[in-house]
Amino acid sequence: QRYQVSPPEAQRRLTLARQAGLLGQRLERERPGTFSGLYVEHQPEFRVIAQFTSNARTELAAYTDNPIYIARSAPRSLALLLAVNRDIAEQLQQAGLEFESALDIKSSEVNVYVRDPELALQRLPQRLSAMGFVKFHTTTGFPQTTSPAQSAD
Repeated sequence: QRYQVSPPEAQRRLTLARQAGLLGQRLERERPGTFSGLYVEHQPEFRVIAQFTSNARTELAAYTDNPIYIARSAPRSLALLLAVNRDIAEQLQQAGLEFESALDIKSSEVNVYVRDPELALQRLPQRLSAMGFVKFHTTTGFPQTTSPAQSAD
């Protein structure tokens, strides 16, 4: 309904998206230095964007010739984004700061959500806080998890 497609088309897209996820896992394993992630677009047409740091078309062509896949260049590898995200998480946890983070594959950035971005930046080593692709955002709170009701046995 969201993309105004028929149930058979929705099923086709779901199947293709699952296949794309498997390809993404394979590329992450086999091309960690150049694979920058992939994502699905539904509009204006259904397609899967696969990003690489170099020779995007050549890299993708080694894995698929399916025309729904579009190769694009990106400035950073997914492996780098994940490593930086892990480093930031470790540092902020050690500093006792609440945070959430997310990768933005399309823009090849790490987004970090904290109550006080200036304080978070002060607690990070210079090598992490000075990276231009790490974006800090202010948040007023974080989702609270609830534990399931415990039964009285």
